[in-house]
Amino acid sequence: MEKRIVLVLGLVLLLVASPAKGQQLTPEEQIKQAVYVIEEAMKGKGEVNWTAGYIQAVGEGYPAKWATDHARKLGSARAAAIVVAERNLLAAIKGITIDSVTKIENQAIASDLILKQVKGILKGAQVVKELTKVEEFPDGSIKVSATVRMPIYGKGGLADVVQPLPGGALPSNVRPYWATADNPFDLTKIPAEIKKPLPEVYTGLIIDTRGLQLHPAMAPKILTENGMEVYGTAFVNRDYTISQGIVGYAKGLDFAKKMERVTDNPLIVKAIKSAGTKKTDVVVSLEDAYKIEKLKQRQSFLDQCRVVFLVD
Repeated sequence: MEKRIVLVLGLVLLLVASPAKGQQLTPEEQIKQAVYVIEEAMKGKGEVNWTAGYIQAVGEGYPAKWATDHARKLGSARAAAIVVAERNLLAAIKGITIDSVTKIENQAIASDLILKQVKGILKGAQVVKELTKVEEFPDGSIKVSATVRMPIYGKGGLADVVQPLPGGALPSNVRPYWATADNPFDLTKIPAEIKKPLPEVYTGLIIDTRGLQLHPAMAPKILTENGMEVYGTAFVNRDYTISQGIVGYAKGLDFAKKMERVTDNPLIVKAIKSAGTKKTDVVVSLEDAYKIEKLKQRQSFLDQCRVVFLVD
């Protein structure tokens, strides 16, 4: 019996530790996989890391026909791989969800200006050296796999492009997702029995959305069941949305509580459901919405985007 238990336990550990598709992950990669929210793009050729705040893509390249010696073969293959990787990165960027109804691709199609700006930020993409691989085969052929990466947030990042300065000129067919809330939270509609004083001072807000199939986005909202907006781009400082995003995303409550943007005493709220066409927004109870609204009035951390969505 003891041997059987050990054997079963060993099989369970093997299944848990085994990476998908035969890939061998380092201990650091295993930790990141467990706590980081990573969205696959381009059928595995790209990814969006919503926790670390970057987009990356991989491209493969082969030597040019004119390359005769090893150095020229290697150099031309690397250059070709970077070109393909940047093309895949642009496609991955276009697929990023902005809010509950819009992807970057929709904004880019609607506005030549935004499309040019999105293409322009590719100039800031960096080749990730530790992820760039060179394969040399017995017949002398070479293949280079190059990975390029760029930030979602920060000056010159993606958020800086798709969220122009207030008052900036935009085509009439481009939806400004940072506009004023259509249905802001109204304290006069809250029953008296819900209006209770908050006993603590909080340093951030964690919304637990696990089990609700929430989809990460650049501009999600926190809503009540009757559609009142408690938190979103209309209520925060633009500088913070550019530098770190309106919310952070994480897996695992212990990890989320240690994130710099909410530590060291966050209010933890359980969401009721996800909402919006693309399931990017969260719905909370009226009682929890009241707590969040009072925090907005009493403390500044919500204006500073000190919010994390906890996901599966």
